[in-house]
Amino acid sequence: MIPIKYILENDVLEIEVASIDDYRGSRFDRTGFITQVRLKDGNHTFCTQESMHSGQGTGGIGICSEFGIVTPLGYDSAEVGECFPKLGVGLLTKSDREPYDFSRPYSVLPFDVHVETGCDVITFHTESKECQGFEASVNKRISMDGNRLTIAYELLNTGNKPIRTEEYSHNFMRIDGHDYGPDYTLTFSFPIKVENMEQVYTPQVLQVSSNEIRFNEVPQHDVYLNPSVPVENSEIYWELIHEPSRVGVRETCNFPVGKLAVWGTAHVVSPEVFAVIDLNPGESQVWQRTFDFFIR
Repeated sequence: MIPIKYILENDVLEIEVASIDDYRGSRFDRTGFITQVRLKDGNHTFCTQESMHSGQGTGGIGICSEFGIVTPLGYDSAEVGECFPKLGVGLLTKSDREPYDFSRPYSVLPFDVHVETGCDVITFHTESKECQGFEASVNKRISMDGNRLTIAYELLNTGNKPIRTEEYSHNFMRIDGHDYGPDYTLTFSFPIKVENMEQVYTPQVLQVSSNEIRFNEVPQHDVYLNPSVPVENSEIYWELIHEPSRVGVRETCNFPVGKLAVWGTAHVVSPEVFAVIDLNPGESQVWQRTFDFFIR
């Protein structure tokens, strides 16, 4: 379990944010690692761990983001023993000639991070180290307003190579500790089609209709699918509700979406919205995710 370092709080929410030194893996962005959200009215909680078994998984908890899961910067051009940059993490060392694998642990030289805190806001500023011509400055600002949590990003390409990759929030959600099954509904703001269902087991567990995904049963294995991305997608949302309690969470994204995914197992489900990052040297990009926590 990642120790709690920062607490953001207002009259409605309490947010736990881990220290950048608490996550020591090579996958997730160490800045803005939100380990728990508590809705004070009813003391409802929303976050859980990637794995309930010690030593398994990649250390994900709650709301944590990742850059470059599909398009790792500089990996293919690095020789074995050389470094490649992982935004939000540091310089990783390429250990062999196998393709990049997000689940593998790589040796990490962490980037320098400056943190500014307030009672209901925290800002992380990261200056990456130059590597293969890649270099970037990343600001992540986490703020609260009532029942809303906002994560705002700004990425500036300070190197001499284009940065073409992706970022997404891996939302490890579990409302009040309830396992997944028929009590949950996952809804999108647009009609979806399923473009990919990994594992033959997934169609048995998940039922997709119009803009909604329901769990037919408690999953005994991992499930994974890729809902289709809408043509007009400058702002979309997903909403997860535990039907008996009517407690829910909604993530709204204000950027064009490159990919959607849903991963889950018995104790967790993770709706994932991917932002496309395409920056020439000197260019910057901003995007934002907002999370609303509510009782309907």
